[in-house]
Amino acid sequence: MRTYLMDFNSFVSELVNYYLKMKTDMNIETLSENTGVSVSFFRQALYTPTSKHFNLKHIFLIAQAFHMDVKNFLPSKENYTILTNTELTDEEWQEFLSLIRKEKQ
Repeated sequence: MRTYLMDFNSFVSELVNYYLKMKTDMNIETLSENTGVSVSFFRQALYTPTSKHFNLKHIFLIAQAFHMDVKNFLPSKENYTILTNTELTDEEWQEFLSLIRKEKQ
């Protein structure tokens, strides 16, 4: 398993970064305009998710800006595969989920 995805906030940030790279018509500035969240906050949440991170409202607004379902920005086996090009077994996915559950709140 990829260690940079071992916490919820980093996983979400990596997904937002992934879709920013995939969508040629979207960048941090456009995302900021479409969500009403500052560019500064986006940069901090995307590149230092341990100090600033996206909350549920942010994730909802980001999904709307991308015209995508919220589930595309939350941890799942499918999203893990998208980010890493590696498929996890059910056992590995359960192990991953247990790590997320154990992280400090």
